[in-house]
Amino acid sequence: MTMKDIFTVAATLFFFSASCGFRGFAAVGNMLMGNSLGQYLSDLVSFDSLTLTQMDDILDIAENTTSSNRFDMFETEDSKNALRVYLRAEVTASNMEEDTAEMIASIASLGALYPTEQLDLVGFAGPAEKSYAGNGNLVRLGRIQPRGTNMNNNIYVGVWGANIGSREYALLTSSHGLEIIDVTDPRSPFKVQDIEMSGGYLWRDVATHTDASGKVYAYVAAQDVDNGKASNLFVLDLSRLSGDINSPNAVNSNPIPSGANGYKDLGNSGFGHTVNVGGGFLFLNVANMNRGCRVYDLSNPMEPTFTFKHSGNGRECHDSSLHENVNVNGQLKTLWIVSEGTGMIESIFDFSDVKTSRSAPPLISTTPRTNGIYAHSSTLSSDKRFLFQTDENNRGDIYVYDVTNLSQPRLINIFQYAEESSSNAMPHNCHARGKYLYCAYYEAGYLAFDISNPYDVAEVGRVETYRDPDQTGTNVRKIQGQYRGAWNAYVGLSSGNMLVSDMFAGLFIVKADSPYSKPNAPDVSVERNVDNGVTLTWNTVANARAYAVERSIGGQPFVKVAEFLTTTSYFDDSVRSQNASYRVRAINGEGTGVSPIVESAVLTASPTNPPTNQPTPRPSVAPTPLPTSPPSNAPTPQPSPNPTPLPSNPPTPVPTTAAPTRDVTYRAADGCLRNDETQVDTCFTPVIENGRAVNCCQGQLSSFNLECLRPNCLLATSFLEATAHCESKGMRLCSTQELEIGVCCGKGCNFDWRVGWTADICDNTPQTPEPTPSPTTPEPTPPPPTPPPTGIPEMPSTPYPTFEATAGFQSVDVDEPL
Repeated sequence: MTMKDIFTVAATLFFFSASCGFRGFAAVGNMLMGNSLGQYLSDLVSFDSLTLTQMDDILDIAENTTSSNRFDMFETEDSKNALRVYLRAEVTASNMEEDTAEMIASIASLGALYPTEQLDLVGFAGPAEKSYAGNGNLVRLGRIQPRGTNMNNNIYVGVWGANIGSREYALLTSSHGLEIIDVTDPRSPFKVQDIEMSGGYLWRDVATHTDASGKVYAYVAAQDVDNGKASNLFVLDLSRLSGDINSPNAVNSNPIPSGANGYKDLGNSGFGHTVNVGGGFLFLNVANMNRGCRVYDLSNPMEPTFTFKHSGNGRECHDSSLHENVNVNGQLKTLWIVSEGTGMIESIFDFSDVKTSRSAPPLISTTPRTNGIYAHSSTLSSDKRFLFQTDENNRGDIYVYDVTNLSQPRLINIFQYAEESSSNAMPHNCHARGKYLYCAYYEAGYLAFDISNPYDVAEVGRVETYRDPDQTGTNVRKIQGQYRGAWNAYVGLSSGNMLVSDMFAGLFIVKADSPYSKPNAPDVSVERNVDNGVTLTWNTVANARAYAVERSIGGQPFVKVAEFLTTTSYFDDSVRSQNASYRVRAINGEGTGVSPIVESAVLTASPTNPPTNQPTPRPSVAPTPLPTSPPSNAPTPQPSPNPTPLPSNPPTPVPTTAAPTRDVTYRAADGCLRNDETQVDTCFTPVIENGRAVNCCQGQLSSFNLECLRPNCLLATSFLEATAHCESKGMRLCSTQELEIGVCCGKGCNFDWRVGWTADICDNTPQTPEPTPSPTTPEPTPPPPTPPPTGIPEMPSTPYPTFEATAGFQSVDVDEPL
């Protein structure tokens, strides 16, 4: 949760107080993650990022533009505008770093002061596609409110699951502590134990650790102080829970005692905004730049040992997670990924040697920063290639990064849930499992997305935990863009069932069915052109989210040469003089349909015209009666001194374009520049051999409506083809300047890192090219000394045939069987 969340939640809970006896939030105010605005600014002062004068100025703006309470922060648009004006003025006067101003803007939900990437310049992908009815592929199995329908000053927050023998349990945290619920029969869940814990009125979380013997431990921590009572860390030995499928613990039997062999208080107060466990370590995440994350070794599970701390300017550590066996340059590594809150990034660390080094891990990289967001949490796809980040500042919702090259993560997509355009909701926590992403999405409930094509995500299911918690079929609440509803989820139970916590509705047990069948195999045809370029085409396959092309040369193993294609064709100009075999995969979250292998042999050299007649012993002086006109008279009676404009010198090109001449070249540019990258210094002639990327623009940067699209992922072999393609979509070819400011970043097709056409003429060519010589005013030339041509005048060859294809993909080995 970010900045305005606490007042929003407080107001929400106050709404329920009339019927639930809620007593409100004592001395909480409008703060960030349990910290006051003054504390947040003090942290910036401690890092020399802010002066005391600037801190006082900002507090005065908060006081003077809202209410008498100086911590009622920027609740009105007028107060937000006043803060924007102040921050920009300080940056302009070089009194404040832009990074510092953006962090303050993030805490106050101002949006970006200085927009980065495409988010504020041209928008984002927007709502995901949705084609399902009802709940789609998600099935609600059961629900329980372990504290009854009377809220009694309570909300439900963190949730985790535990497999104990043949039984399954939900660990649900609340304002009062921990609820242990037997969910082995998901349609009849029941509470086994309720453990009261102090503090943690709004933030409490839980995670489990399994030791080498298979014994399971749970760790529960909280952050804020409740009535002066500290929010401590607790450890629980879950071995007292029944693992016998035929002999469950009784309802409210409280099988886990207090003490060394049950559960105990470990202190460490206020460090549990979020909790995670992995690789034998416990991660207490504080969402605070000074306190950061605290990491503990679980070699002795009942007595965790402090190992290191991660904190610093812009390093809030709102959440973190560990990911083992990630292939990094051919080596399997353990990654620790930290969501840095108002730092607006994910920090990626090499955690592989922490067990032995007992020190903080080295940083590998960070994701590109998008100003205005709040980096709340993230999850790595099951194939460990893509990172999904949730933004709790309600800017873009879910950001997708390609982390295949960990040294330079790349933002490739931003999307929202399907109803975003009509009902503005925010994501909270998402979890990847298989080819699906499951998200606790506050008021929108619990959502499922097919992420088999991370460039084009589809929403496939939903459970209404907030709007229709009783599953009556009628929404009893509205989505208003508030921090209430589905909080978190757990997707790791052996049964495949999922656990979802809703702040007011309690625990939901959900399962995911298949939203559709896996795609059928595509029918693929193959052709070679005269230059041995290969064109593959195939039919549209029902339910396919994307297509991938694999190639084998000379009987070698198949490698993937393109993926995430949404068109049904692919042009391969790299094989040339080699025989090649291809197959195409149609892909969705349920699997792949693989085409039969198609072969493409090298074309033999074109036969001469005709081979048998080529060396005619001696060309006859008299022209052969081919296409002379009239055939009876060899030389035309008298070639006139002004020759007919047959082939004017040179012949007028067949529509290549009216403007380009042989002297004009066009600027080439990368589809997206990031960080310190520099633009390529390349120019294209009007017609080139290999297709280049086409980026189409519309609108103007000055009007803040500039937009980029890559229709059909076209690779064009001529300037005319590129411009005509954009014009056919009601757009124009992007300029170099537009590409350099990032208008096309993350727009798909793998074009961000492919050099493409621009609308600009290179500096070394005339800005206004000379027209081609007019055929109507040729310089008089004497008739040719030889007889006039006996054949039809040869017209210039047209450009190579064009094919719709998406960007190429760096070749990788494919180990999936046919």
